[in-house]
Formats: sequence, C-alpha cells, structure tokens
Amino acid sequence: MQNELSHNPADYEQSKLEQTVHEYLTLPSKRDYDNPNVNLPDELGQFLVRTGFIGDVEEEDENWWFEYRDYTISCGKTPMDQEQYERYIVQLGIRPDTGEGIWPTTNNDLDKYRFLHEASHAYQDYLSFKESKGEPSLWHTKAAKGEVETSYGILFGTCYQGRKADKSIGLSTWGNVGDYARNPETEVVARALEDANELVTMYLWNPGYLKKFLQYLCGELKEYGDDDLRKDRLKKIAPKERDDLLFMVEGYVAEMKEEIKRH
Repeated sequence: MQNELSHNPADYEQSKLEQTVHEYLTLPSKRDYDNPNVNLPDELGQFLVRTGFIGDVEEEDENWWFEYRDYTISCGKTPMDQEQYERYIVQLGIRPDTGEGIWPTTNNDLDKYRFLHEASHAYQDYLSFKESKGEPSLWHTKAAKGEVETSYGILFGTCYQGRKADKSIGLSTWGNVGDYARNPETEVVARALEDANELVTMYLWNPGYLKKFLQYLCGELKEYGDDDLRKDRLKKIAPKERDDLLFMVEGYVAEMKEEIKRH
C-alpha cells in the first residue's frame, strides 16, 4: 500500500520537518546522566513544529552560527573555530561515573546544542505570543518592568535588570555577542533574552550543567575565581541569587512539560 503522505505534499513536508528536528534534538547520550528529562528537548521540538513556531530548518554551508528568525532555524555548517568555542561554550561538569565532560565537545555535539538553543528561542516566542495575546513587543516591555508574573516573565525580568545595570556583563556567554550592540535601543532586551534562553538551554541539556555553571557564577568552584568571571564577562552572583535562578528555571521547565502535554 502506498504511503498516504505521498498524496499530500504538505503532509510530506511536515513529516520531513519533524524528522529533521528529531535528528537535531536526539542529543548525545553523555548528557543522560542524572537527567530526568532526557527526551524533553525532542518533545519540545515536535511541539514547536505542531504549533508552527518552527516552520522550517535551513542549513547554510558558508556560516558557522545558528539563528532563529521568522519561525525558521538556520544552521551554519561551517564548524566553530577554537576561539569561538572558548568564548561561548561553558566547559564545566564531569560525569562521576565515567569522568567524561558533559558539555558539548565534538562538532556533532555543538550542532545539537546550538539547535537546542534556537529551539528554546522558538519557545520563548511561543510564550511571549501566548502571554501577551498576540503582542509580544508589549510583553517584553511589561516583563522588563516586572509586570509579567509568569515563570518566563520573572526569569526574563531578572536577566533584564542585570543587563540594565551593566549591559557589558550578564548571566550567559551568548548574551555577550557583539552584534547586539548595533542597535542601542534593543541591546539590553536582546542580551537579556539570550541570558534567559541560555540558562534554560543548559538545564535542558543536563540539569547538572546549569547547576555547575551557577556555582561558577557564585564563586564556589575553587579552580576558578573573579578574574575568570571578568574574562568571560559574566556577573558574579550571591548564593541566594544562585538558588533563585535555579528555582526560576526549574519552574519554567516544569511549566514547559505541562504545556507540551496539553498539546
């Protein structure tokens, strides 16, 4: 019997998109250790395809960066060079059973991690659209003022206040990308969105990855100090801030799981 999808080009394209997203979000097994949400990234990706917030995936041979824009994830196929890798990839977290680092190491790891980061941006768009009833720019304005009392609103608002105090440092390496300075009117919002998104992405990769990073920000890793934070342009936080950020991200992801179940 001929596959019914062959009779409907739209169904075929949808199936093809679902498979592409599935392949990118089938993540390396090394991040499965002590991870209760091993399959959540793939479930998130399929949810975003179903809701239309991932409408296409494009691969670009001449670029190294990944980007989410207009419901499309663009994936650069040129590998990151070592300088970019050292600047943006947090290299923390060792599996105690194998001694293996859980952070992205190979080019395949990096492609999958960066795709997860962009899928997380797509979910940010989904939430801001939903929570603003179709006016996401209004959502960002309200959340920056602390007027959105959802998990995402509180997390973004916290990151925004930090970047507003000093936009040159924040809670993620990706929030320090130089391109955001091109538009001074949107720079703080863009950097705060990156900070919030990367904290969630690290948790989705492995909760221990985020926890180790928060320990780094808190100055609790004896092999790293304030000079390392300054070099990485990261904000030093107090233990209470560390606990609050983890609580916010855990709440955000718990709500994400419930949202996926409802659809």
